[in-house]
Amino acid sequence: MMIEPGRARGLVVVLLLFALCPSVRSEGEAEEKKGTFIRVASTSSIVVRRFNREYFFDLLGVRPVMSLEPTDTLEKEARQYLASLLQDRSVLLEQEEGREGRSGPRTFAGYVYLEDGTCLNEDILRRGFGTVDAQVPFSRLETFRSLETEARTQQRGFWKNRGAPFDPREGTTCTDGSIAYAGVCGVSSPEIIPDSKVVPDYPGRARRKKIEGRVVLMSIVSKDGSVRVVQTLKSPDDQLSEAAIAAVEQWRYRPALKDGEAVDVYFTIVVDFLLTRGGLQ
Repeated sequence: MMIEPGRARGLVVVLLLFALCPSVRSEGEAEEKKGTFIRVASTSSIVVRRFNREYFFDLLGVRPVMSLEPTDTLEKEARQYLASLLQDRSVLLEQEEGREGRSGPRTFAGYVYLEDGTCLNEDILRRGFGTVDAQVPFSRLETFRSLETEARTQQRGFWKNRGAPFDPREGTTCTDGSIAYAGVCGVSSPEIIPDSKVVPDYPGRARRKKIEGRVVLMSIVSKDGSVRVVQTLKSPDDQLSEAAIAAVEQWRYRPALKDGEAVDVYFTIVVDFLLTRGGLQ
């Protein structure tokens, strides 16, 4: 039986749609938040491959380990642990309910799970390879704080042979006379307003030379939520420092509180510059 040319073209289109629809559903739904581990970006961020592209998964509620001491091997130990744990593994990102979960270009934030159900965010805190980051509110804050307390009590990671995690304020009192320190002496930490979090420009020279790494800034977050950087504590490159400062000073925070009142505080801010085929994190 002969099929008219017009009907034949229509039949081909229908068959193509049936062939394509299952794969579209798979990519858009079942596979949307899955990926294969590629490398550790920091102890609170990993790089994964999804659909032949690389993406960052930021671990919500986890502040990465930091050290200014070259002899301090904690960060190296944490990276090695994560690389060993995740090597050739698939991961799943669960976004915080009610939040978009995307914190930058090709960057997602949430809870990272292994196939056996292990929550990477919780595992890092339990082992003392990170501390709770409450800058952005999230539903598991109290659980995360209890895991941090457990690590501190058992002297794991940060607290092994230490009285406290790295803190450039170590040895100081609650204030310097006029400005408080966030997170101590009954002072809360400021919380970033997500819409204000400008992504730093990646300097062209640093990108060409494949310079990446972490910039750690000591800042003052004012009671009106504005930010002023007072010191660069750690940086792999001066241009990365300048780019981080230019962005951070545009950020806005919900201010720290003391006895229910907004106060000016010293606050450490971390900016990671990480290279991928698409550029900055």
